[in-house]
Amino acid sequence: MELNRFTVEVLPIRGKIYNYSIKMLGNAEEAEDTVQEVFLKLWEMRAKLSEYDNIEALAVTMTKNLCLNKLSFRQRHVKEELQEIRNDETAERKLENADAVDWVRQIIETLPPLQKMIIKMRDIEDYDMETIAEITGSTEEAVRMNLSRARKKVKEVFFKIDKIS
Repeated sequence: MELNRFTVEVLPIRGKIYNYSIKMLGNAEEAEDTVQEVFLKLWEMRAKLSEYDNIEALAVTMTKNLCLNKLSFRQRHVKEELQEIRNDETAERKLENADAVDWVRQIIETLPPLQKMIIKMRDIEDYDMETIAEITGSTEEAVRMNLSRARKKVKEVFFKIDKIS
């Protein structure tokens, strides 16, 4: 499926999956992230979309699953952060065995899928903001916001690890 066809057939369902996301998550930012993740996944599987009878149903199912994952991630994330704080010795060993570039790569791999993909599309594949926005089905502002959040998270985690050591 080409970009034009994707834009015509898939992008019109954006509002529906956004509303569904916001009802499940109760947070506009997370809902927007979810919509972008769904569009990114649909874009990645664009060659196989013609095999589906109802792309909207597929998108809603993907949205539901992503929202459920995000809700369970919230719970796990708090527990994991507490464990990281308690586990200073492991963090110190990791920091001693890796240089800064390796740490940044590892931190990027822990980002939510959308943020990880946007960083890769922007900084590795050199896509411009407009193209990333079209692929994810969002605005350039939303892409910039996600890119900014991703970079901020990488910075926070990197310096948090640095303080631990």
